[in-house]
This record gives sequence, C-alpha cells and structure tokens, in this order.
Amino acid sequence: SLVGSEMCIRDRDMSEVRQRIVVDMVFNLGLSRFLNFKLAINAMQEEDWEEAAAQMMDSRWADQVGQRAHRLAKAMIEDQLEV
Repeated sequence: SLVGSEMCIRDRDMSEVRQRIVVDMVFNLGLSRFLNFKLAINAMQEEDWEEAAAQMMDSRWADQVGQRAHRLAKAMIEDQLEV
C-alpha cells in the first residue's frame, strides 16, 4: 500500500502528516478503491487541502470509519495529526 500511496503523491512536496493520511487511506481502502477518490486526489495535487478534506468526507468510506474520517480530514486541512 505504501507503493500505491507514493504513486498518488509522487512529485508532490506533501508534508509528512498529509503523506501519512494518504498511506492510512490506501491501507484501509486498498489502492484500487483509494484511486476512486479522484476529486480528493486532484485537490491534493493542487494543494487545495480544504477541498481534499471535503471530498474525503463526501464518501461511503467516511460513513464507515466515522470519527477517524473526521480526524483525518481535519488533519488534512490543518497539517497536524492529533494522537
């Protein structure tokens, strides 16, 4: 899954926090399902963190993982992951 996440963020200077969020999502969803987050991935590539977070939350994944999705979306915006 790490290789898959690197494919999505290559050539991007994403912070370690945001890279960890992508790795978490790829690990949870699998690469093929994560790649369906086209709008979120595009927003990440454009460094539009609020849109990336909004797209993360507008998904069945967010409904399924609940508070974890809220925590990761907040971290995507703030570039800070709460422990």
